[in-house]
Amino acid sequence: MDAYLGKTLIIWIIWLLVWVIVPFRIIRPLFFDKFIYMKDPDYGYEINGRGFCNADLNSDGFRDREFTPKKDDEFLITIIGDSLVYGPGLLIKDRFTNLLQKKLNKIRKTRVFNLGKCGSNLYQNYIRDDEFRKKLNPDLVIFGISENDLLIDRNLRDSPYSEHDILDKKIVYSLRSSDDPLEYSKRVFATLDKGSMNYLMFLELSSKMPRDKTLYYLLTSCSENLTHHKLIDEFNKKSFFTIENFSLYSSKYRKYAKSNSCLEISEKERHLDFRANQMFAERLYQEIVENSRWRFNKID
Repeated sequence: MDAYLGKTLIIWIIWLLVWVIVPFRIIRPLFFDKFIYMKDPDYGYEINGRGFCNADLNSDGFRDREFTPKKDDEFLITIIGDSLVYGPGLLIKDRFTNLLQKKLNKIRKTRVFNLGKCGSNLYQNYIRDDEFRKKLNPDLVIFGISENDLLIDRNLRDSPYSEHDILDKKIVYSLRSSDDPLEYSKRVFATLDKGSMNYLMFLELSSKMPRDKTLYYLLTSCSENLTHHKLIDEFNKKSFFTIENFSLYSSKYRKYAKSNSCLEISEKERHLDFRANQMFAERLYQEIVENSRWRFNKID
C-alpha cells in the first residue's frame, strides 16, 4: 500500500511539472508575442478592461506592495519614472527595482519602492516625488530618466496647479493642437531643441527639482547616441547628480542585445527586458554602495 501511494505521489508530481510549472515558467515567456502581449497581469498588463500598465496596483496606484514610511533600522529608496521603471512585460521580481532591493539587502535592511507610471514626464515625476517624499521620508530618491521625459503631454493642461504652481501656465497652454506628435517628438529627441516647449519646461523645472538625497539615472539599454549625451549634459549643467550605464552596457550587456542593439522584450513589446533591468540594478548597486554621498554604509 505504501509503495502504491509513493508511486501515485510521484505521478502527481510529474503531472504538476509537465502541465503547470513547465508551461508557466518556460513555455509562457517563449511565446510572449503570441499569447501574452498585453494580456497578462503578471507581466504588467491588464486583461479586465482597465487598459495598458494598470496591473497589480497598490492603494496608491503603483505596481508594488503597499507603501509605508521609513523605519528606523532600514534604508529606504523610492524610484520614480515612467514605463521604464514600471516594467511592462516583466514579472515584478525581474524589475530592476526589485533586483536592487535584493542585492542591497545582503548588506543591510533595505526597501525599494517602485513609483513608476507609464507615460509620465519630468513634471509629473516631480509632483509624484514631492508627494511621496513627504509621506515616506526616504533615504534616497532615484529619478529614472529617458529622452521622452522632456515631452509635454497634453494632459498637463489639467495638472494640479493649485498645489504645484511651478510652471508658467503660458508654456503649457501655448502648445499648438495642430502639432504632429510624431514629428514634434522626433525633433525634440534629435536636438533637444531649445526653442521647444519641452525645453522651456525643463528650464522651469530645473531650479525646482530636488538635489539633496537625489540621484538621476539615465536609463538606456541601447548603444549610446548623441541624444543620450545631450540629455546627460543638460542635467549636469543644472547641477543634478546624474549617472548612466554606457560602459557597463558596452563591456557586459551589449552581447545580449537584439539586431537594433537594444535590450528589448520582443518585437511587439519594445520595453526593456530582464537583461536591461539586471544592468540597471548592477549599476545602481555599485553607485549606492561605493559612493559615500548616499550614506548607505553609515548606519545612524
